Amino acid sequence: VPYPRIGNQLMYNEQGVVISCLFPNKKFDGAIHQPIAVASFQTAVVSLADKPFTWDNFEGKRVASLRGASKIYGKVLHDAAEQGQVTMMSASTYSQGLRLLEAGRIEGFAGSLAIIFSLADSLDIELAQPAYLNTAQSYITISIAPNTAKAKQILQDIESNIQQLLAS
Repeated sequence: VPYPRIGNQLMYNEQGVVISCLFPNKKFDGAIHQPIAVASFQTAVVSLADKPFTWDNFEGKRVASLRGASKIYGKVLHDAAEQGQVTMMSASTYSQGLRLLEAGRIEGFAGSLAIIFSLADSLDIELAQPAYLNTAQSYITISIAPNTAKAKQILQDIESNIQQLLAS
């Protein structure tokens, strides 16, 4: 499911419980709970092996990230975009981002290295050494519709179950 759709489902949940695993997002209000970090992801900008993106040659480059997720990849990339040093573009999925890279429509794609490396391998795309950004924590993300009975108990049960899974 594309990142913006997940965000919208969480923010505008009118029916039941929606659970995902996402990075923190300032758009999430008090109705969306992110109680527990469940994973740590190394993020970076990747590029094609024959056209490496580095922090020494990044000016003027087009870099894509998942739509709605560009700010979570760290201050360096965000500041470069704010200062007009790079042009940020959007991709709906990791696969689309890698296809844009392969087609030459972007010079870099920012995201989680584990996902990118796995997809690039399956798509037979040779990547250059990544330009590292940061390590980001991903949290269990829970939205419970306002009309849901026993919402507090449901939230506590989910948190308890996640903590048990993490401990095992």
